[in-house]
Amino acid sequence: MRITPTGRPPFRADHIGSLLRPARLRQAFRDFSERKIGETEFRVLQDEAIRGIVKLQEEAGFRVVNDGEFRRGSYWGRFVQLIDGLTVKEATYKFHDEHGHELDFTAPHVSGKVRRGQAIAVDEVAFVRGVTDRVAKVTLPSPSTMHFWRGRQWADVGVYGSPEAFFADLGKVYREEIADLAAAGAQYVQLDEVALAMLCDPGARAKAKAEEGLAEQR
Repeated sequence: MRITPTGRPPFRADHIGSLLRPARLRQAFRDFSERKIGETEFRVLQDEAIRGIVKLQEEAGFRVVNDGEFRRGSYWGRFVQLIDGLTVKEATYKFHDEHGHELDFTAPHVSGKVRRGQAIAVDEVAFVRGVTDRVAKVTLPSPSTMHFWRGRQWADVGVYGSPEAFFADLGKVYREEIADLAAAGAQYVQLDEVALAMLCDPGARAKAKAEEGLAEQR
């Protein structure tokens, strides 16, 4: 990827986060989770949807494209699925819909020592590189995603003595993954920092401060 004298990439706009999944792909996720289709058929349907979304980005004039996160059920789902030591539990925070209603959601939870046993998004990059000549972008959930959403209950008791020890292991996961992404041809790796944006909400900031105070009391 050519870098301009200002140090910026050679494009002015790209999309952030997941793109809307087509109905056929949403159904494929449901069918796969219910074991109505196998992994091979699921992969074929994902490939088809990704080819379509890459073409849409090209037609829109983007000089950087990704797969729309179409291989993921959520922006962090695949990360948790493929990394040892992570599982899913209910988040301590809540989202609000457009009507102001509170919605429960799930979040990553640390259940064991964190280790990268296999690649997370390397196959995503490899596929995109095979269907376009545009700059290949890939996203990863930020490190805070694996800690923030469950507050002081972010890990099973006794797994890590401190958040610092956890983030040391987690940092190694990111270093290994980003190195392999670069080797696979990823030219643009974006870390999605949702937790930081959440702190723009005064209510979320107050909850985070309360969680911090409770942690210090422990």
